[in-house]
Amino acid sequence: MSKIRDILSTPLNTTDLIQECFMKENVEVIFTSSDPTLSSFSAHLQQEGKIQSVIMQHEQAIVHAADGYARATGKIGVVIIPAGSGITNAITGIATAQMDSVPLVIISIQPTPKQKMECDDSRTIDTFGMTLPIVKYYFKAIDPINVQNIITDAFKLAFEGRPGPILIEIQEELLMRSIPDSRVHFAEKERNKLTKTISPKRIEQVKNEIINARKPVLFVGGGVTISGAAQLVKEFVEKTNIPVVSTMMGLGAFPSDHPCFLGMVGMHGTYAANKAIHRSDLLICLGLRFSDRVTGKISGFSPKSRKIQVDIDSAEINKIIKVDIPIVSDVKDFLYQLNPMVESGNTNEWLNEVSSWQKKVARYSDSDSNSQLKPQQVVELLNRYSNSQAIVATDVGQHQIWTSHYYPFNMPRTFITSGGLGTMGYGLPAAIGAALAKTGKEVILVSGDGSFQMNFQELITVAQYQLPIKIAILKNSYLGMVRQWQEMFYQGRYSSVRMLSPNFVALASAYGIEGLKANNLKEADNIIQQAFQQNKPFIMEFDITEEENVFPIVPPGGNNTEALYKK
Repeated sequence: MSKIRDILSTPLNTTDLIQECFMKENVEVIFTSSDPTLSSFSAHLQQEGKIQSVIMQHEQAIVHAADGYARATGKIGVVIIPAGSGITNAITGIATAQMDSVPLVIISIQPTPKQKMECDDSRTIDTFGMTLPIVKYYFKAIDPINVQNIITDAFKLAFEGRPGPILIEIQEELLMRSIPDSRVHFAEKERNKLTKTISPKRIEQVKNEIINARKPVLFVGGGVTISGAAQLVKEFVEKTNIPVVSTMMGLGAFPSDHPCFLGMVGMHGTYAANKAIHRSDLLICLGLRFSDRVTGKISGFSPKSRKIQVDIDSAEINKIIKVDIPIVSDVKDFLYQLNPMVESGNTNEWLNEVSSWQKKVARYSDSDSNSQLKPQQVVELLNRYSNSQAIVATDVGQHQIWTSHYYPFNMPRTFITSGGLGTMGYGLPAAIGAALAKTGKEVILVSGDGSFQMNFQELITVAQYQLPIKIAILKNSYLGMVRQWQEMFYQGRYSSVRMLSPNFVALASAYGIEGLKANNLKEADNIIQQAFQQNKPFIMEFDITEEENVFPIVPPGGNNTEALYKK
């Protein structure tokens, strides 16, 4: 029987009710701004002091921070922003969360409409129309009585099925309205994801496919982490001895140091992972959507395999790659049913073969301690001096790929990056969200000088809350990935890729954050050691080889088997 909690006191207003709803949902942190529209709401939260309200500088960063919090914890990130330009600023953050299936609840406060005789309020825009393609659901609260149900439904929908962002629009004047009934009831009930039983016949079919396969490969994506199925995946692999490959979003869902792990697949995938996919006769795909960065040329993607795809979103099944056994299910539910039935097949010969292939990317040319610094060396040093449970956030670009290859991820929710949308400027606010999650883990940001400058105003947030983020900026004075494509695929015709960057150490100092700069391997080793010895924010600027390239890389329109491994 559900327990009912009654709030018996003076009549509540809508702001009180929203806070009570948040407390019912165990919200710990709200990401917001200091916009005048939010003043009464923010003042109320600060006065109560029951939920931490984190004030940030820009709405895009606010949403990214909530996104980073959600990815680091598996909980829902909560955002309160103004309407108008607040929403237009937030669009990129909302789309990033939607593409990567991140659960957010975003409340947009609309200013109170002006009287008809006054001029139109320029801040009143069509929030619904602008955000409809990038939110999972949209609510508009027009009556205080409905607010409780709307927020309850929003938290439920954000998690239910494929997670995603939910947007609630509330009029400013509604916030201070009294609730007619002073008795507001909150039912204490568990909220689990919907579970769906897969037919025993289908599970038996999957089992038989595994038994009959001679070259099976397990392909894990971000859905494994989202569903909380990482341990079940490990149990499955240790029963079946099937080699494992991963998308970038799946990194950490299976330990990278496990002997069955072959690495990341796709445009920047390892030789072993791409070759195993290509030669496989059975591909078991868990929680992934077959993006073009994964498949390469579709006709050349795993051409000889039978394919099983498990995904909670039916729209992703057979959308890009045609599969033989489609299963619409949460990955965790699927493995709960499958694992007790599977047994080891005839995979030893295949596992020995794939294990002999090159799992690591081609070695960069080493620099001595007095020559120019390689970005790969920086990532390796970050791994050496951080602990095994550190959370690593990145922006998007070459540094993202170097991090995915040279930093080992052995636990879920330790690699936080923008996948589907490829959002530059994501890294710093996402690291802020991860640091505020209070997981007890170190938080590292790896960024490039291009990406970092897109949201570096949030250094003031890092300084204000003294978040002990270790920020590593790989400075090559280029938009590196674009430059690499121009060099390799456009005959070296550089256009709009050379960039001017500030002295990041001086910039950090302006915000009251300590920082140091390294030009060679010895200096890099020293400053990284110093950074991890301090429980406070620290910026590290690394002047790296300007035209260092990411390898492997698949040429545009090519098969993954055509990857280039060096210049």
